[in-house]
Amino acid sequence: MKKAILDASSAILLFKVDLLKELTDVYHVFVTSSVLQELTRKNHQGADLFQHFASLNKIRIIDVENDLLKCKASGDSLCSLDKGELDTIKCFGAGDHDFIIIDDGRAARYCKKNGLPFINGLLFPRLLYFADLISRQESNNKIDAIIFNGRYSIGVIEWVRNCQKESLAFAMPGVVAE
Repeated sequence: MKKAILDASSAILLFKVDLLKELTDVYHVFVTSSVLQELTRKNHQGADLFQHFASLNKIRIIDVENDLLKCKASGDSLCSLDKGELDTIKCFGAGDHDFIIIDDGRAARYCKKNGLPFINGLLFPRLLYFADLISRQESNNKIDAIIFNGRYSIGVIEWVRNCQKESLAFAMPGVVAE
């Protein structure tokens, strides 16, 4: 099973469209401690479910040192990200994860510029369809629901709707990374 490191914005979107269980069924899912704190804030939608998944080890927690101030002093463009996105990308670089799931635009641009394998939440239903785990119609319905709940550019939406299976091979459930 592939290992995905998940950011809060993607986790929330997948929760809102009822795909969190599917995510944890097809990947080993990791979040940083800062992302878990975002997801489990008191009175936030889904907080109990995220905490429950963490307690069952369906979402694994990576404890991260707080070196945000040192990072900001270095002037690295990575340091312009919020703590959750910063920790997620730094943990990917330091760990043995297969890819990142992130929906923050600045973080996605950083991943793309630096050749880090990533998807956004909008691509997850497409991956489920490509892996024959849901129908094309169900995938399209989930994509529509994520678009409704998220903030995606027309270009990103068009790319997701037209992307080919081969371009997502690195994140395909059940396919072992080379």
